[in-house]
Amino acid sequence: MLRSHRALLLSVIVVGSAAGCGASAISVHARAALATAHVHRAAVTIVETARAESLDRVEAAHPVDPDHDEAVLAESARWRPALEALDAVAVAIRAWVDALDLARIAEVGDVGLAELLPLGARVLALLARVAALARSLGAEVPEVPAWLTGLLGGAG
Repeated sequence: MLRSHRALLLSVIVVGSAAGCGASAISVHARAALATAHVHRAAVTIVETARAESLDRVEAAHPVDPDHDEAVLAESARWRPALEALDAVAVAIRAWVDALDLARIAEVGDVGLAELLPLGARVLALLARVAALARSLGAEVPEVPAWLTGLLGGAG
């Protein structure tokens, strides 16, 4: 858990350093994408740890009884949507980064970034929904930092 909080702190430092530095909008988005990736990685760690602990509890509750396999499979299935959603967030982050790379290659100025802002906001909205899903399963996933959603015009 300490590692995931370090990732969140790192993301705060990375994006926080972007404010007021005069960087282009593409650079600011790149820092936001990096910070989002750190938040996502922290969420993955937290969810995977909570899932493992949950499966351990099921194992302990059904050590040798006939319901063991069924109980473990049911608990594993309960966590599947959160893991699949986290995978979807990873794909969305990659799409955002790819769009930034294309903008950089094409030397698109700030005018072309109107398309990137909604993409980043959608990634954060998806990450917030995944975090809510994980919390409903008992994982203590932190909220997406308000400064990060604010940077991209809000997400939700």
